[in-house]
Amino acid sequence: MTSPSDRTIQATNDDATSSKAHAVKRGYWKDAYMHYFCPIPVHKSPEINRGYFVRTQAFKAITLSFIKSTNGNCQIVNLGAGSDTLYFQLRDSGTVPRKFVEVDLEHNVHRKISIIRRHKLLGDIGQRSDEVMQDCLRYSQDGDVNLLPVGRLTDLDYVDGKVLLFDTCTNNVRRYFAFC
Repeated sequence: MTSPSDRTIQATNDDATSSKAHAVKRGYWKDAYMHYFCPIPVHKSPEINRGYFVRTQAFKAITLSFIKSTNGNCQIVNLGAGSDTLYFQLRDSGTVPRKFVEVDLEHNVHRKISIIRRHKLLGDIGQRSDEVMQDCLRYSQDGDVNLLPVGRLTDLDYVDGKVLLFDTCTNNVRRYFAFC
């Protein structure tokens, strides 16, 4: 059962997704995946569109710079990823880290997994048989896909422990990012 604060956080994901989708629809930047996560965006003002353009492009540029600085031998943990499409954009550009983990509240994760599976955005990832992997997606260069639901995004030790459950590349540099 979700708490009122979790529902509030989930609502920020929905609002941010709608804002990004509207900016994409208006041509502020290209995102071939946003329409899967928000097929009918709500109208936003030009100031909101510009703000999301700057934040989205800055976040992408910082992430790309980090990946390139490590020649892809890194792990990125995207905290509060929600309906973010950054991984798909990185994959399309051919610049992906060794591992890309998205962490969010369970409801947001399940919704994203459902969209990814329904539209086969990662090919046919199928169903995972073991209980832990069933709810998790992580993207990696070797085709593994995990997205990790957690209950407490504010407790980084807890999140880090969850991320380590799926970490098979301990020699790589890990960076935590949060799109605010």
